[in-house]
Amino acid sequence: MIETQSAKFPQRPDRGTFGVKGGGRAAVEFAVAGKSAVMPAIRRISDAPYRWDIIDASLSEVANQERLLPPDFISADGFGVTRRPAAI
Repeated sequence: MIETQSAKFPQRPDRGTFGVKGGGRAAVEFAVAGKSAVMPAIRRISDAPYRWDIIDASLSEVANQERLLPPDFISADGFGVTRRPAAI
């Protein structure tokens, strides 16, 4: 999960979701509750209407997991992101 692509290019429904609604706050709450080896993650509840909540994701399940972007997301020189990938 690249934070639903990246913080620089968020998907429209996710724009502001995590930051505005408390990803950092959830991390602090997890720590105060004594939780460790977890990170806040967005769980989509429904698409219409768009609803979500924040859950604790086990680092052992999400850390060091790699999901490659489709080739059309990457510019020809390999150092940038295309303006509008075909997959969107």
